[in-house]
Amino acid sequence: RKTWAFCMVLPFSRHMFVFLTFKQDIPAAIAAFEAAWAFFGGGVVRRVVLDNFAAAVDKADNYDPVLNRVLAEYSQQRGFILDTARVRYPRDKPHTERSVFFVRNRFYKGGTLRDIDDAQAQAARWCLEVAGQRIHGTTRLQPLAVFEQIEQAALLPWDGQPYDVPTWGKPKVADDYHIQFGKALYSLPYRYRGRRVDVRGDRQLVRAYINGQLIKEHPRKEPGGRGSGRAVSTGPC
Repeated sequence: RKTWAFCMVLPFSRHMFVFLTFKQDIPAAIAAFEAAWAFFGGGVVRRVVLDNFAAAVDKADNYDPVLNRVLAEYSQQRGFILDTARVRYPRDKPHTERSVFFVRNRFYKGGTLRDIDDAQAQAARWCLEVAGQRIHGTTRLQPLAVFEQIEQAALLPWDGQPYDVPTWGKPKVADDYHIQFGKALYSLPYRYRGRRVDVRGDRQLVRAYINGQLIKEHPRKEPGGRGSGRAVSTGPC
């Protein structure tokens, strides 16, 4: 199967992490970030320069990019800034650009990868024992040593709690003042029938918004279920 590699390179030490995945979607991107924080000893970077892959950036633009809503929310939750590289401007992310060729030529070639779990374990070990121990061509230092001695202390703390990846939808309120979300029905105030609302669902709750204002929340229902929640108005989402 075609496999993608998410490469994160810390620009000071040049210590790197590689995460392998079968998909280039938001859950995979968040899983890559979460695995990176664990790999870096429970630390979160303060700023990420992001390549403009389609799942992460709804509109690539040099001056006014639009980030994916779920990924932007995740970055706020973890406390780091997401900054997109300019379109067709590889010098905005030179460390990662160079690492792609390094991973392709040194990790993949000649190896035997039994499955995705085995491949990921090998990638993490390779980042520590090969990429981390080499003498970097620019800094002339070992990336792992510089990371452990200097850079790791500058990272933000990571709580280690699994992140509940939400989903968003924009359903229309039916004449019976219910919306369908995640193959379940949820009631909304009668006055909103015929309008489209923004809906955010995670494992526990489903929340409905109008113009950024929370209007109702429900406990999450199984597919085929029907929910009647409580009307609320707590401010913008």
